Amino acid sequence: MSVPKLDFRTAALQKYMPDGVLLQWPTKFKKQYFVIEEISRRFAPGVDYTEREVDAMLKLIYPTDHCTLRRYLVDLRFVERKNGMYRR
Repeated sequence: MSVPKLDFRTAALQKYMPDGVLLQWPTKFKKQYFVIEEISRRFAPGVDYTEREVDAMLKLIYPTDHCTLRRYLVDLRFVERKNGMYRR
């Protein structure tokens, strides 16, 4: 019996975030997008988060460079930043 082939997104997430923790930042934008999209799902919709709260969440995912994650969350519009508060 053959093992079903994973779709591109699932394969990328399994490679870079096998246990929900980012092992390394992907070099290809499409894979970066998948990672940021997945991380954005950890933010409850409509809830305001302080930058300190966001940083604490992101440090658990990628302690090496949580600032990159925060920047991409905002730049790719998964999270909105307004008056120092973050919201999905």
